[in-house]
Amino acid sequence: YPAGKSKSYQIPDGVTTIGTYAFYRCKELTSVTLPKSVKTIGDDAFYNCTSLQEINIPDSVTRIKYWTFYNCVSLKQIDLSKNITEISKCAFSKCSGLEKIYIYEKCTSIADNAFDGCCKLTIYGIKGSYAEQYANEHNIPFEELDATIEFLN
Repeated sequence: YPAGKSKSYQIPDGVTTIGTYAFYRCKELTSVTLPKSVKTIGDDAFYNCTSLQEINIPDSVTRIKYWTFYNCVSLKQIDLSKNITEISKCAFSKCSGLEKIYIYEKCTSIADNAFDGCCKLTIYGIKGSYAEQYANEHNIPFEELDATIEFLN
């Protein structure tokens, strides 16, 4: 993370990996823009970024790894990539401000503790999808998305 007073950061085009611990404990960071070239976001990449309010997850990303957004308490909404297949353990744990997450039909694996401490959360997804099943099994409110609507990143 570059030194200075910048609270927003734009990752340059062509970058394919956000490394493990890339923004670990960057408490001043409020917003990150990822290019469409990013394929991998490492474990703990945004761990304890308590001021992070905005991040885009490009469709090239297929997995949210361990502890990626742990304790990102200022994150209110996240629209996951339509190609996410897995949300790993504690990926969004302690994101107490998280109110909305959009999970699409390719996601077929979500760790039991992926959303621990997300007491305001509603999962938005496709009716009959794994995301709906997960929400029901974990007592998380679920709202249906119309499968014919194309959402913009």
